Amino acid sequence: MGLAPNERRFFATIEAPDERALRALQTRGLDLFRGTALRAAAVLGAAAPGAQALPTTGGLITLTEAEQLVLDGYRVTLDEEASRRARAPVQVIEFDQWLRELED
Repeated sequence: MGLAPNERRFFATIEAPDERALRALQTRGLDLFRGTALRAAAVLGAAAPGAQALPTTGGLITLTEAEQLVLDGYRVTLDEEASRRARAPVQVIEFDQWLRELED
């Protein structure tokens, strides 16, 4: 799924109907957070017998991607538009200056 130039992306939680469907998400080209799927797998493994925990992951997806996931049987919760979250400040420094500051 390609991203249109001005298409908004959202932080999302994606619940798969089963573990096979969760693994199938890898083939869709979505921007998924690997760590969330690993934690979800650990929770599923530790769930009490008979518990109905769904395989879950998180990611950054568009409304179009969310719609397609829902049509394919996934449960999608959109949390917040990605552009609204603050980004960490970036400090740019030249390598030579960085070396001088290390020597001081």
